[in-house]
Amino acid sequence: MGISGGGVLATWLVGHRPDVVHRVLLLSPLYKPNPARVPDLAVKPFTVLFGSGLAPDRVDAEGFSSAAMSQYLRIVGNVAADPKNPHLRELAVVTSPNDGFIDLQAAADIPRAIADLNDTAFAAHELPREFGIGHDVLDPEGLRGRTDGINQYYFDLYEGNERT
Repeated sequence: MGISGGGVLATWLVGHRPDVVHRVLLLSPLYKPNPARVPDLAVKPFTVLFGSGLAPDRVDAEGFSSAAMSQYLRIVGNVAADPKNPHLRELAVVTSPNDGFIDLQAAADIPRAIADLNDTAFAAHELPREFGIGHDVLDPEGLRGRTDGINQYYFDLYEGNERT
């Protein structure tokens, strides 16, 4: 399981450590930044400049570091083009429509393609907009009293008990 950049690491492990990765739950995976934050045309230069330390780190008002984001984007570039995992049984992703940090399309498309490639069970779930949850879909304060129910839902997704 991984959230945001941790989702990138979990995705990388699917293709690089098939001996130990059998189930994956991705929460708001950061495969690409929201195009409103970093336009597609600027992703590569952003990754090189901040990832190589050629530009000083910038931390925005929400606490997101440009240097940290660029490191995760470099890992995305190293996700195997053909992430075969004969042991992968479950793959699920959860996003929120209120998440202005990640590219929501990439967050759904990349895991779906990996599941299809591996003929693996796949679930994609978008939390209801009215929940008001942003990027951090684990933050107890942001879950506003729904923590137990949402955590149980995540567990069910991980275990393959919930398909959408």
